[in-house]
Amino acid sequence: MDNRLGKIYISDALVGNVDSWQNMRRIMGLLIPIRVEHLAYRGQYEYYCLSTLFEPVPEFTQIPEYDVVVYQDGRVHFTKRPGGRGITPSPTVRAERPEAMPKIVIDGTKLASAVKKLQAGKAQAKPKSPGKRKRTGKRAKGGK
Repeated sequence: MDNRLGKIYISDALVGNVDSWQNMRRIMGLLIPIRVEHLAYRGQYEYYCLSTLFEPVPEFTQIPEYDVVVYQDGRVHFTKRPGGRGITPSPTVRAERPEAMPKIVIDGTKLASAVKKLQAGKAQAKPKSPGKRKRTGKRAKGGK
């Protein structure tokens, strides 16, 4: 599916309301959820999904966020959010819960280079010497 990944947020009210389940079916009929997480501090579910309607995501880049609109005639439209870096709580959530902290997002290219440096460092690392110890036994006395 060419790495067509996207992230969407759906409110607790929409998921928990029986009257809106038809809209949920329309949305989920276009997606393959690969991870779902409830963000209690935002009052939303975070969905990581695959869909042919999303743009392909290059390797080691952040998964873009999409807004979802369900029209009265049943059409579903996904719009990519500009920038889309990390999780930014909405102003109403921020006002209600100032202690809520956004997730820390690491840029994929920086992460990949850090992993390569660590791997290279491990390959060059020398085993630690146990330090100075008092020798006992045959070797200490000059034996073999």
